[in-house]
Amino acid sequence: ADALTLVARHRQLVGDRTAPTLLTPHDREFARLFGDVGPDRVAAARRGAADLGCTVLLKGDATVVADA
Repeated sequence: ADALTLVARHRQLVGDRTAPTLLTPHDREFARLFGDVGPDRVAAARRGAADLGCTVLLKGDATVVADA
């Protein structure tokens, strides 16, 4: 979780990577990175993955995985 907080403050740490990267936030961590999840978890995960060019595993009752 501390790494996700660091990424929220310094997005280039992930955005500048060329290696495959997986982020695993829960809803509140996701909100710090990409804004509110909202009612469509699939769309939110896709938005986050596209935003940073990484894979996002959005944890929760319904876990969603999206790739850039």
